Amino acid sequence: MSITLQTLFEETAKTYNIRLLAGQAGLNQIVSWVHIIEDESIADFLVGNELIFTTGIRRADCSWILPFCKALKNAGSVGLVLNTGPYISVISQTVIDFCNAASFPLFTTPWESKLVQITQTYGFLIMENETTEVSINNAFKEIIFNPSSYHYCISTLLQHGYSETDKYTVTCLSLSPCTKNTHDINVKRALLYIEMILKRYCPRNSFASFYLTTQLVIVLTQAASPFLRQIMEQVIQVFKEELHLQVNAGTGVVNDPLTNLRDNYHLAQKASELSMKLDASYLFYEDLGVYKLLLQQSQERIISDFYEDTLKDLIEYDKYNHTDYLNFLESYIACDFSIHALAAKTFLHRNTVYYKLGKIESILNQDLNHWNTRLNLILCLCIKNLL
Repeated sequence: MSITLQTLFEETAKTYNIRLLAGQAGLNQIVSWVHIIEDESIADFLVGNELIFTTGIRRADCSWILPFCKALKNAGSVGLVLNTGPYISVISQTVIDFCNAASFPLFTTPWESKLVQITQTYGFLIMENETTEVSINNAFKEIIFNPSSYHYCISTLLQHGYSETDKYTVTCLSLSPCTKNTHDINVKRALLYIEMILKRYCPRNSFASFYLTTQLVIVLTQAASPFLRQIMEQVIQVFKEELHLQVNAGTGVVNDPLTNLRDNYHLAQKASELSMKLDASYLFYEDLGVYKLLLQQSQERIISDFYEDTLKDLIEYDKYNHTDYLNFLESYIACDFSIHALAAKTFLHRNTVYYKLGKIESILNQDLNHWNTRLNLILCLCIKNLL
């Protein structure tokens, strides 16, 4: 898991005499990197979630600190460390009040503390933490895509506090298409936001998040399962408001054994794809009703054949006669087999509707009023959303 400002502060406060002056409410933020910056104009080049150090060199007085804090906060920085000494002698109450109100952590470290040493230490802790995160993520990926390496991966997860007997839930998130230039940045920021949200609900060693070729994947232990819906609602809201991205998500079986992680991932992936077709932000496997019967991988060929066998004649008729009877039939199903509703939806006279439905009956050689025919057609409409 990515390292938080709280962790960095607790591990280095005594060594470098670092004091927290304000903004304690923001200590739970994730730190992506550290920089030494002396000019607020550089803030425009920050990516986000950086911790900033400054000495105030070449400044005439300390009036620059407040606008500097505001610029860093607007740029997405997680905090500021002031190297007090010859250039920073006074920190006004106005600055402290702003940082408290904005939940923007403000620290001090004396001039005697070497900023180069502090930033090197922080950089090492961040990279060490990232190495651990990569190891955990790779173990989960291997379990999903290379089940033969299961026992090797388990040993890796056990080293980092995970349990083989715990239960796991998988969620897949598909981001809206973006240009190649912004894709990598969006993915990194998306993963940061996901981790910040997860850390509010989940104890340590209860989740992992990583990026695959086309989607973001979240793996959660049962400790996080009571908060799944709140987590998804916040993820989707943050992606929309902060990243300006549309996201569709699907969650597999809740609290499944780790040995089922591969199948659970595929169910989550299918649920994510289905959420796009049904115009839903996110779908949980447990809420999918009849789709639960259709999503099992072992049945993909069966349901595909069922769809083609049921509607083959109508599909071929449309193809060779340039008609649109299949879409008309789907509209009929969507209108709960109501002639009145279908006529209103398609702006057609009832007689025209009767004629078209009669034509469809003759092509399919089926009675559209028979319950078995209607059941098969409803299933076909569901199957089409999965194909």
